[in-house]
Amino acid sequence: MGALPLVQGQALFDSTALSDVTTASPKYVLNLGASWTYGKASAKLSEVIYGPSSEWENDNFDTNGNNAVYYQDKIGVIPTTNLELGYELMKGLTVSAGAVNLFNRYPPKQNSELLAVQRASTDNGAVQIYPGFSPFGINGGFYYAKAMYSF
Repeated sequence: MGALPLVQGQALFDSTALSDVTTASPKYVLNLGASWTYGKASAKLSEVIYGPSSEWENDNFDTNGNNAVYYQDKIGVIPTTNLELGYELMKGLTVSAGAVNLFNRYPPKQNSELLAVQRASTDNGAVQIYPGFSPFGINGGFYYAKAMYSF
């Protein structure tokens, strides 16, 4: 990154802050979906495709103690699948089971060099192994059941 504006000797925006507003969100998000109903049964399927994103993260002065060193985390194009299957038990009462991120996708792990530096200096930043800016989270799939009554 280029020179950053300074306020009383400190950077107004560091590389992390700049990447948070310029590259940490995906370049694009594509949503494709379909729903089917056959008698009392229903199905909803959606595919969400997240474009590439990245963020610069500093080492909290763990590398040399005098200057922050920045490492880049990158997430490439990643699709996730959502599915919900439902059945109308009686007029107005529908039960469903579904999944958000059906195939339990995770983002790539954080920059391995940064994690190594954090672990070597016992920095608790190494606890989080997935980038927090992931557009689909860091917890994998979410599975659920629900009942809905309409009147």
